[in-house]
Amino acid sequence: MIDSGEISLAHTRQELLSAITTILDAGATAGDIRADARAGDVSAGILGMLAVADRSGEPAQARCLLDLLMDGLRPR
Repeated sequence: MIDSGEISLAHTRQELLSAITTILDAGATAGDIRADARAGDVSAGILGMLAVADRSGEPAQARCLLDLLMDGLRPR
């Protein structure tokens, strides 16, 4: 859809960040996610994991990286 021009990359990014913010806010309110977690940081972490896991060809590494990201979101 981005390639066809039907939607823009900026719009897609904003929609993604909005969805992540909603999840982070709900988790912080419930006390399950640290209050200082930011959508942009989570998005960057996920994109980094996808880039590394795709190149390594190792699904175990992707799972490990996701576990690290999720552990980092837990309240201190």
